[in-house]
Amino acid sequence: MNASLAISMPELNMAERTRAFAWDRTPLGPRSTWPAALRISVDAMLASLHPMCLIWGSERILLYNDGYAPILGSRHPDALGYPTAEVWPELWPDLEPLIEGVFRGESVAFRDQPLTMTRNGFTEETWYDFAYSPVWDDEGEVAGLMNITSDSTARVKAKRERDAATAEAQEAAVFMRSVLAASTDCIKVVELDGTLSFMSEGGMKTMEVSDFNAVAGCP
Repeated sequence: MNASLAISMPELNMAERTRAFAWDRTPLGPRSTWPAALRISVDAMLASLHPMCLIWGSERILLYNDGYAPILGSRHPDALGYPTAEVWPELWPDLEPLIEGVFRGESVAFRDQPLTMTRNGFTEETWYDFAYSPVWDDEGEVAGLMNITSDSTARVKAKRERDAATAEAQEAAVFMRSVLAASTDCIKVVELDGTLSFMSEGGMKTMEVSDFNAVAGCP
């Protein structure tokens, strides 16, 4: 991106930044000339507590709210008012086909979509839920794209850790059972509620049990 057109005051929220922004120096022009569809979409986005951004016009200009700002990392607040391709160069090859489809009138949604970002100067593996919807102008043409998103990275990583732990525990259980089963000693496993869950072959011989299923779960 080139030099920022935004007001360099970190305490401003996105509604204040959007009002103070030099829109006359962008393809969107002064706010007083914005079409109704753009004004209404921006106002709705800025009022939302959910992370949202708006991509507008043939230049795919990016506008966003307070919830979306953390997603940009160090690119906030300089990303405001710039083409999306310049804001997200590392994501653009993947995002462009989706965005162009929405500008043809399509809607798309993804859950736990992997995205490799460099928003803070280093590579990050992230996952997001997001939905792209077209915004129509008064002439019935698609003039913009509304993106409602949320960071699902923590959820995806937590699930992967749970799955890995479960797989490890299952492998350990299988190994332990194979070790116990190979023993000629009388070995039984009793659960905390006092029910029988395992008996080695040596145990079955000692207890004169021919079919473990007949006694499995017994007290």
